Amino acid sequence: MLKNLGSFLITAWLTIGLGTLVASEDDINKEELFKSIGQAFEAQVSIGQDTYSKKEIVEILSPYFTDSFIQKFMDENVVEYEGKYSVLGSDFAPNYIPYFSYSDLTRVSNAEEGLVVYENFSGAEDAPVAFLDHEEAIYLKNDEGTWKIDNVLYEFDSSSLDKHSENKTAANAKMESSNEVVHFKESNHTLAYVFTKFFSLLSEWNKILAF
Repeated sequence: MLKNLGSFLITAWLTIGLGTLVASEDDINKEELFKSIGQAFEAQVSIGQDTYSKKEIVEILSPYFTDSFIQKFMDENVVEYEGKYSVLGSDFAPNYIPYFSYSDLTRVSNAEEGLVVYENFSGAEDAPVAFLDHEEAIYLKNDEGTWKIDNVLYEFDSSSLDKHSENKTAANAKMESSNEVVHFKESNHTLAYVFTKFFSLLSEWNKILAF
């Protein structure tokens, strides 16, 4: 009975440990992700088409944005009008999702705490607000299984992602050369860590059964 219980506990622990590994960007369904981002932008725009209570605005935004971003959006964009709240029209309003093309030009990459979606925008001199070539991005965090927007950047440098990826790859390569294990990209717990703990636990359990 103790052996069966031990096998169950170890299997359960291993399953939980492996479950913490973060999938690579190749596992992300871009079509569904882009659809959700588009719906998030529509939710933002809808607030400017009518007036709402603050609670109603939160309810409109909460399926797509983190709580901290919603608070920031309301602080910087929402204004009171006759006891209700809305947003004023502007050529450049902060905290709105960029006008992504949702094409091959729209890139998705792993970031420190989630995902980053970004795209290069060509400069324009005859627009209401002139600007040079630049990249814009949004950061997303996983909130109980749902990717929610946590930040918007109108000046973004994707080379920082390449640098982060290079550092991560170099660190993984060094670990692999010494331990001969394979690591998941951007995981908080590598397979090396999981299996090391697993065999350590198994060894301790065998000692207990030996008594």
